Amino acid sequence: MKYTYWFILVILATNLSAQSEDLIFVNGLDVNEERYPDIKDSPYLFGDEWHPADLLTKEMKRVPNMPTRYNIYTGEFEVRQGDKFIRLANDRFMRIEFEVNEDGEKVDNADEKLVFQASFHPRFRDHFVNLIYSGSTMVVFRDFRAIVSEKTVQNVGQTVEFKRFFPKVDYYLMQNGELKTIKPNKKTLIKLLGHKKELEAYIKEHKLDLESAPDLNKLLTFAETLS
Repeated sequence: MKYTYWFILVILATNLSAQSEDLIFVNGLDVNEERYPDIKDSPYLFGDEWHPADLLTKEMKRVPNMPTRYNIYTGEFEVRQGDKFIRLANDRFMRIEFEVNEDGEKVDNADEKLVFQASFHPRFRDHFVNLIYSGSTMVVFRDFRAIVSEKTVQNVGQTVEFKRFFPKVDYYLMQNGELKTIKPNKKTLIKLLGHKKELEAYIKEHKLDLESAPDLNKLLTFAETLS
């Protein structure tokens, strides 16, 4: 009898979890895989690859290990449920945590995971940006996006027009409530952060690539110890 009772509890918990997940996606929209037939390349951050991610709603509900991809053209996340592709409503979620790094490689170190968060600043209220560093005096993040580039070429006496997705990324520093666009290079960062001698030595010693999010995080973490 005791085992039957526990079995019923497990079934109920599983059903409740599934219902909760369905409720989270109830406002999602199905994705049409053929919606960009005339545009070359991919609008997704990792091409058409899906990667596991934990989704955190604004009600602090966590949906773990969902196959997810990020459409940087629309600024929306898409998840796969069975044979359905669902576009998430950005205003219902606050954080997306991928289990991979910026190269799409699976990692266990939390500092290397690709994390997207919304509502850092009024300019990004329901728009997700990639969190690189969040410290006591500053936050640094980047905004992935894509534009459609149109070109016209001449081919054997005829004019050919084609469109292509072109990825772009912008970096931002938020400090004392002020938002600044920055470039991830030594000259710009030292001008903003000060401590020229110390930061130059740290970059050289650790051979940092400042366009790499983990390396940029290391530099910013060190810089805050100097403040």
